[in-house]
Amino acid sequence: MMARPLALRWPRFMAYPCRISVGASQFLHQPHHLNRVRLLNIFSIFSKEAVEKERLRLKDELNRGYFDDLKEFKEHGGKIAIASKVLVPAMAASKFPSLVVQFTNGHKLTLPFGAELSEKDGSFKDAYVTLVCMTFRANAQKMIESWSEPFLDAFKFASEVRLCQVSYIDSSLLSFRPIRWLLLQAMHSPQVTNEGELMKQVVYAFGDSYDFRKALQITNLLTGYVFLLDKHARIRWQAWGHPTKEEILSMISCTSELLEEKQIAV
Repeated sequence: MMARPLALRWPRFMAYPCRISVGASQFLHQPHHLNRVRLLNIFSIFSKEAVEKERLRLKDELNRGYFDDLKEFKEHGGKIAIASKVLVPAMAASKFPSLVVQFTNGHKLTLPFGAELSEKDGSFKDAYVTLVCMTFRANAQKMIESWSEPFLDAFKFASEVRLCQVSYIDSSLLSFRPIRWLLLQAMHSPQVTNEGELMKQVVYAFGDSYDFRKALQITNLLTGYVFLLDKHARIRWQAWGHPTKEEILSMISCTSELLEEKQIAV
């Protein structure tokens, strides 16, 4: 027996490149079939949007790569810009995008203010000011530590201040669950702090970082980024690379000003 032509074996939901017959017209005018057609049309729209989004992303990635970051890094040493001496007004500040991170013990947290943490890990739900220090490559680790250490010293006993150090690992291989678990176990090192003292929360983010970087306008992955957030997750101050003495003073001054805003609001 001869096999039926391939066209006759197409699934029923696929459109044929021909004129609609009377029977097909009646089929489409039945309500439950109309719903199915609408669903397929919506799916095709989303597919077009996804294709366009991926096209723009590919264009961005091709226009800028590792060697572009390296060339730029050699020019300014990671100092993309000088940090401001004053806070960004609340009405003009942009929001810090949501980011799921993990502690080395496997506990997950949604930054900037998401899932509640246990007392052992520290709670972010009562934080009025949060300093987020972020790296995408290991070479920037010392940069963000040069910001976090003076911040810890200045606000050691401030109960409404939080410090979060994020390492973003966007490697597909290292983001694979078994390898990710081994990596977190290898980096686990308990922190020892006295009761009531500010503790640096060291967390890790895994997976594709493109949308997150796009939201924060992060272009160079070789430098460190610092964001000072208020209670509503608005970025009120930010900095890049290694700090100067003036920038350290600006960070402390802006943090104190945010804490004063809380007292005025009360």
